[in-house]
Amino acid sequence: MKIGGTFMKIEELTNIAELIAKDISNQITEEEKSELDKWKNLSKRNAALYKKLYKWENYKKHNVLYSEIDVDKGWDAVAQKTDKNTVRIMARVYMKYAAAAVVFIVMTLGSYSYLKKISAKKNSTAEVTSIVPGTNSARIILADGKIVDLDKVNISGLSEK
Repeated sequence: MKIGGTFMKIEELTNIAELIAKDISNQITEEEKSELDKWKNLSKRNAALYKKLYKWENYKKHNVLYSEIDVDKGWDAVAQKTDKNTVRIMARVYMKYAAAAVVFIVMTLGSYSYLKKISAKKNSTAEVTSIVPGTNSARIILADGKIVDLDKVNISGLSEK
């Protein structure tokens, strides 16, 4: 930014603004006062800006505007918004933990149920029926449920289709 014929950095501008504010409120030191005077003497624009800022009417006008601001009302609004945001943030945090807990519980119960079924299958013994010795005859059960006793059938009469 170009002020008084020279380019100034934001830090320098901020410093000048602080010096002007300290001078207006009579809190400026001698060293700071000489730095401010040096800045004012750099150009006529700097001196005009300083005079404009220092004028009592401008200060009084701005002071009236600032005095009309209801600080308590503003802080109440900030506190109210902060409380709402805090509740929302806490709700989100708790919801994350609740979701994680639900997933953990479901996985644990599912694993327990699955492992219980597997161990039940391992521990169960198949019911073994003893096979009794048969006879010397052979029988065929056809698809339609008929039983053909091969001892009674003439084998030469059977043919392949």
